[in-house]
Amino acid sequence: MTPLQLLFIGIGLLSIIMLYYSIHFFIKARKCKTVIEFPVDSNTHNLEFKTSGLFSFCFIGTKNISSDGSFKAMIYSSDFASITLKPTFPNWTFKEKGVYGVEYFKFNIKKTGYYTLDLKNHMD
Repeated sequence: MTPLQLLFIGIGLLSIIMLYYSIHFFIKARKCKTVIEFPVDSNTHNLEFKTSGLFSFCFIGTKNISSDGSFKAMIYSSDFASITLKPTFPNWTFKEKGVYGVEYFKFNIKKTGYYTLDLKNHMD
């Protein structure tokens, strides 16, 4: 085989791998559901997660979020164990039921149950 043939085979394999992951990502994005919806008018919210897995913290009704870094969100389990919130980059925009939203944090829930969400400086 010539080097040019190996290059084209490599590009073909890379294309197939990228196609697989894009289809996988599309299917995962379509399976997303709203678990809890609440207005952001108070600092503390009680949440119940009936399944474990990967979840996202999203703002509904906006396409863009700008923060000066003072906004903080923390999730605690009923035994006060903190859940790590990972900021998403870039903040993905989506449209659900005709309303825009933007994903801000991702987090993983290992045990089902009740959790507390604390928001700090959310009115800034």
